[in-house]
Formats: sequence, structure tokens, C-alpha cells
Amino acid sequence: MSQKKPYYPIFLDLNQRSCLVVGGGAVAWRKIEGLLASGAQINVVAPRLSQKIEEAAGDGKIVTSRRIFTETDLKDIFLVYAATDDAEVNAEVLKLSRKQGILAAAVDKNWVNGNFITPAGFTHEGVTVAVSSNGESCSRSRDVKNKLQRFLKG
Repeated sequence: MSQKKPYYPIFLDLNQRSCLVVGGGAVAWRKIEGLLASGAQINVVAPRLSQKIEEAAGDGKIVTSRRIFTETDLKDIFLVYAATDDAEVNAEVLKLSRKQGILAAAVDKNWVNGNFITPAGFTHEGVTVAVSSNGESCSRSRDVKNKLQRFLKG
């Protein structure tokens, strides 16, 4: 059995790029926070939205649609996060994104069918550090990131 090839590390310029987050809970919010920090233009589609997402929409930082995801939500989108608590919905988001050539990732077991994974990361004094276990262990990546962050903050 062949071992899966490692992911190619890359930092994307998402400034003013249209990004879609499908999902309205805490995990979706974590993805939104990272996208906001990168200057992305963010659309969120979900039947229910967390208070933090509602507040960001109220502040004009993101655009939200309180409804279920449809394929038309992918029009003119550069990058997608499938961040719902429904594995079938996440799988459908990935499938339709791939069909349209859109970079997409899922936050659940469907991550293996996405185009990318998001590393654990932080920025300190203008340096961004990203840690990945190639999807094998999010907790291990987070632990290494936390150790590096403590070391750099000394």
C-alpha cells in the first residue's frame, strides 16, 4: 500500500478574494476568523448562525444567508470551507466545488476529499508559523504550534 504524499505548503493571498463558508457554528467561526485576518470577502451560508457570526455580519465584516447551501452559492467563489455538522452536506459542498475547480476543504471526516487542509498556525512579530501533520492528527499539530508559540514569545 502506498503512503499518501504530503501536502504542498503554501500561503495564499486571499485579500479581496471571494470565500464561502458553509456552516454557522463555532468551527465555521474559527475559519471565518482566519479568513477575516487575511482580508477575504466572506459569504456565509447556513440555516442557523452563531452569535459571533451574527455580530460580524451586523458589523458589515461578512455577508450571511440564513438558508441551506445550494450550488449557486459557488458562483464567483475562489475558496470554500465546508464547516457544517452534517457530513453529507460537507461532502456535497466538496463535490460541487471540485466540479467547478474551486479550492475547498471540509472540517470533518470529508477532509480527505478536499483540495487543502488548514494548518495550525500563528503570527508573531511579522513571522507566520504553520504546522501540519498532513491531516493525520490535528491535536498533534496544535500541540506543536502551541509549543513553538510559547518558545517564540519567550
